[in-house]
Amino acid sequence: MLKAMAKDAGFLKHKRITNHSVRNFLVKKLRNANIPPTETMAITGQKMSSP
Repeated sequence: MLKAMAKDAGFLKHKRITNHSVRNFLVKKLRNANIPPTETMAITGQKMSSP
C-alpha cells in the first residue's frame, strides 16, 4: 500500500521510502505551494521551527 501511495505522490521509483523521507517530501511540497511555516508545522506535527 505504501509503495502505491508513494507512486501516486510522485516519489522516485528507486528511492528508499522511510517515515523521514515522506515527511521531508511533504514539507518540500508544502513550502513550494507557499504554505506558511506555522501551517506546515501543524500538518506535520513539528513543535519547533528550525533556525
